[in-house]
Amino acid sequence: MLSLEQETGAWDSVLLEPFSEDTFISNLQQRFKRDHIYTYIGNVLVSINPYKKLALYSADLAETYVKRGPFQLPPHIYAIAGTAYRWLNDRNEDQCILVTGMLIKLY
Repeated sequence: MLSLEQETGAWDSVLLEPFSEDTFISNLQQRFKRDHIYTYIGNVLVSINPYKKLALYSADLAETYVKRGPFQLPPHIYAIAGTAYRWLNDRNEDQCILVTGMLIKLY
């Protein structure tokens, strides 16, 4: 029987053994096929456009991520936003979120 990680891929790509471009892309492909469009690589969030609507966004889910620390829940843009908000609010430190893109065909 496959473990959850073997079935859905690793949440955090830094845990891949061995870590290489091939294992990274393979992990993203595995997650993408199961509609897991978010994957961490350390404290960076990789997102892949699913080109379809997914039920990944709600006010309740956003609130859940704001209340929890990073890596306590599956990768999500809400986790990045929640962490930035906590650091801004609790530590009074400026925050910056960089959004960039590139085209990689995974299907």
